[in-house]
Amino acid sequence: MQLPDVALAAYDDVQAFHDSVIANRRQYLDAEIGRITNHLATNT
Repeated sequence: MQLPDVALAAYDDVQAFHDSVIANRRQYLDAEIGRITNHLATNT
């Protein structure tokens, strides 16, 4: 089975969006870990 180019382009767009969401989430969580670690280090 071969998908039309339009379907493949849409799939590529969805994959790029998904990858972007994951990268942004990782960046946010890394920043939160750093913030919380610093908070705990200065308040214990």
